[in-house]
Amino acid sequence: MIYLTQKDILWKFDSSCHDAFNSFKKTFISTPILTHWISDALLIVETDASDYALTTILSIVNEENKVYLVAFHSHTFTIAELNYNTYNKELLAIFEAFKIWQHHLEGLVYPIDVVTDYKNLEYFSTTKVLTQRQVQ
Repeated sequence: MIYLTQKDILWKFDSSCHDAFNSFKKTFISTPILTHWISDALLIVETDASDYALTTILSIVNEENKVYLVAFHSHTFTIAELNYNTYNKELLAIFEAFKIWQHHLEGLVYPIDVVTDYKNLEYFSTTKVLTQRQVQ
């Protein structure tokens, strides 16, 4: 299917494309992509930051231990944020997630699982002296 969307490619929707399209339709119909908010469920906040933007995903774990997406947020960095180092960009992604979904995250019974791909943020949980930018 991706091949059909490339530049200078003749549109030829053959049986293999038709089968792939039907597979997509079946997947979207049979699997819930989003779910409604469940107030007493376990929460997962996933964050990631690149050189130019950040993304955050809020998910819940239901009674059957399946993870479902509740909300998604992305944000392009401002000119000032583009100058942040990788550590501060990843920390900003976590801060943005908690700021945006504060109304969901306050007063929860269970701890929130924060998932990030930046290993050096483990140091942040043990550090006692914050830089001025981190304090802001």
